[in-house]
Amino acid sequence: MAALRQAAPPSQGAGAPPADQLTLEGLAGALEQVRALARAGVDGNRAWEALLGEGRSPADLTEWSERLEGTASGKFAAALVAVHRVAANAGASTADLLDAVIQALEDAQETDDARAAAIAGPKSSARLLQFLPVLGVVLGTALGTRPLAVLFGGGAGTVALIVGLGLLLAGRVWSGALIRTATRAGGTEGLAAAVLAAALRAGLPLPAALMQVGQAWPGALGGALKGVGEALARGEPWDAAWDEAAAAVPGNADFVRSLNSAAWLMWNSGVEGAPLLDAMRARLARAERRHLTQAAARLGVYLMAPLGLCYLPAFVALGLVPIMLSLATGLGAW
Repeated sequence: MAALRQAAPPSQGAGAPPADQLTLEGLAGALEQVRALARAGVDGNRAWEALLGEGRSPADLTEWSERLEGTASGKFAAALVAVHRVAANAGASTADLLDAVIQALEDAQETDDARAAAIAGPKSSARLLQFLPVLGVVLGTALGTRPLAVLFGGGAGTVALIVGLGLLLAGRVWSGALIRTATRAGGTEGLAAAVLAAALRAGLPLPAALMQVGQAWPGALGGALKGVGEALARGEPWDAAWDEAAAAVPGNADFVRSLNSAAWLMWNSGVEGAPLLDAMRARLARAERRHLTQAAARLGVYLMAPLGLCYLPAFVALGLVPIMLSLATGLGAW
């Protein structure tokens, strides 16, 4: 029940967190409850209430998914809109369709866990580097040189303070950008393949499955999938339909071409398409994990740049320069 309370919108029940705090684990737990209710034969609207909150119906899925847009759970919320659309229009089992989303959620959780483990070392290093200048000030104080008085006393000491703080800020921004790049969220291609596989298992022909999933899918990828389905339904040439879709989404062109290959086997030889798409989803999940492992390895190297160009000079400006100025002043007075 904790997962259900977490998945409910803020307006439902006391203590429910905002939608943008919905975690992948919380969403997976809620969907498992919805699936269990659906398999038990509970009325469809009541089953979805386990996710959306009491008194809410599947008609509220679109609004709910829009509130999650931009969060870790956003793409899965959009997938649930497609799942409901396919279930309603094809008379398919909601429970069977939810299997695809739950499997994709489990893959995403494994990927996030692997990302967190791979990035932990470089992130800790980046945090430690920010304390180098502080270490310099502590060292100077321990030596009795009063670095803070030098830094805030005007003249060359204050110039060193300004330069050191500027370098420290630049290093923090730089290293933060590197970490964000290495920990970027994965795409929605694997999830789209999983939902398409579920739609095909539900008995929808390929053009209808592409249209239904594409209509509910956010962004250019959804439009491309819908366009392919509509073109095939009109009887347009196969290659023309898929080439136009690949051109419309250059960022997802490789996925569209892979989907084209899998769908071609189904379309022309009668091979069942769902297992091919399931294999594609698993392959994309593995590729994402490989990518994040490589990105974490590169991050450890890239962080040497802000270390050498920002943090170490900041350490000199805030730690060593005050010591030298203080010693020079003391020698002059002596």
